[in-house]
Amino acid sequence: MTFQETPIEDNLDQLITDTEINPMTVLQKNKKKFDGVYTTEGKFHFRSEETISQEQYETMKSEKTNEEWLAWSGLSSDQQAEE
Repeated sequence: MTFQETPIEDNLDQLITDTEINPMTVLQKNKKKFDGVYTTEGKFHFRSEETISQEQYETMKSEKTNEEWLAWSGLSSDQQAEE
């Protein structure tokens, strides 16, 4: 998981906000290709070959509980909170 507090690169032109889990986990499981940075504020700045809206992301995320997503990523909710 990458956390970045420096300015976001201009070519990361899409944004998903999620303070519960890292959106990279949901996008990877849904076979989306992307390059991005997850900030400490819960913002995921990324670029992708396709446009992925917050609403589309929420639909993909709703397929599992947060605990299931964290288990798939190899983190528990306590570990995610520490990072």
